[in-house]
Amino acid sequence: MAFKLGHKPDLNIGTRAAADVWAVIEAVSKVSEERDAAEKFGAYAEPGIPNYWIIRRDTVEDDGVISMHELVGGAYKITGTRLVSQLAESADDAR
Repeated sequence: MAFKLGHKPDLNIGTRAAADVWAVIEAVSKVSEERDAAEKFGAYAEPGIPNYWIIRRDTVEDDGVISMHELVGGAYKITGTRLVSQLAESADDAR
């Protein structure tokens, strides 16, 4: 989970207010992929969480593939994909 800029989460609390969440980021396995990649879209869209990222293993690249979805008009629309290694490269470039 990633929080909105400026939000300082209380680490002693297990539940979070949707209004404080910028994104839910989930790594899925083959067993949970359908549930996480389909059923949870509605669960996160309903309270208005603006972004939902799903990380799957890419067996061709031997890397993780991130599907980035943004809440638009009450439903998630895919806004991009990246390899996990590309995010690491972007972070290194920012330093």
